[in-house]
Amino acid sequence: KTVMFNDTSQENFLASYAKIVEKLKKRRFLRKPNYGEAVVEFSTLISHLKRAGDHQFVAFCCLACARCHQAQHTYPQQALELHNSGTIFWDTAIDESCLDITDFEENVEQAIHCYMVAINIYTTMKKNSLASALYHEMGTCLKYLRRFKEAATEFRKSAEVQQTESAISAINSLSEAFACSIECDQFGDAFKDLQWIVKLSTEEGYETNSQFFADKKVEALVSLTFTLLLLNDLPQARLILQLIKREHSLQPIGDTTEIYFTNEWFFLLMEEVILAFEGNNAEELDRMHGELHTTLTPIQNRLYMLVIEGCQPLVRRV
Repeated sequence: KTVMFNDTSQENFLASYAKIVEKLKKRRFLRKPNYGEAVVEFSTLISHLKRAGDHQFVAFCCLACARCHQAQHTYPQQALELHNSGTIFWDTAIDESCLDITDFEENVEQAIHCYMVAINIYTTMKKNSLASALYHEMGTCLKYLRRFKEAATEFRKSAEVQQTESAISAINSLSEAFACSIECDQFGDAFKDLQWIVKLSTEEGYETNSQFFADKKVEALVSLTFTLLLLNDLPQARLILQLIKREHSLQPIGDTTEIYFTNEWFFLLMEEVILAFEGNNAEELDRMHGELHTTLTPIQNRLYMLVIEGCQPLVRRV
């Protein structure tokens, strides 16, 4: 949590910090600075600061440890300390945003810098899972701060790194990117996110014959239909609906996707939705939402409401 530092705690921290740094600066003849000893001393200081609740000072000490590890070429430890420091900067930024403190942006920039350096280290070391995890964490924090466009970008970077190692993780990241794109009305980007999900689900579905990927593919196609309505591309929306029907016909008997394929009424209603949108009939769309909303996912219901808003205002009910 964010704490307000009093003058005494700040003076004590600066004195302790300066003492460790000064020892590093004292070069003995033909001897390099003792970075290992400095790391131990910084770690001890970190323990004291954590107990005192001075978390932002902890972040500065983690950065100092990261620089020591860099000098020692112990890059995994450097990345870990950068991650620790960045996490504290994220927490501070989120706390300050909740308190409506206007300078929390500085902590966001510090957090992003720490994470990006750590990501570069993990990428160089070919630790893709760790790099993608940090991208995903950045996206999550930016989403919480309602910086949706930036968050979507980080989620996509996470998916790009993940897709060769874990299609499931990549799809989850793309789902987050899609949700963020909807929140900032970037429907073109949302369309691309869904296309990517369909592609990954199709490829993995063929290789694994997993129902999970079949379900994710259909879920993305349904979302694509609504997204295309928001993009006013009705012909393409109808083509996607036909593709969903084709997916239905390819499902083995008794193995159908329960979310959407329980009854033929789903396809009939979706066709009516497209017709109602084409006719700018918000009243009819609202009525059909009453029948569809329990079938749709939360983000699909959000899309549907945006589709209704795209039509003329509803006539006030008596």
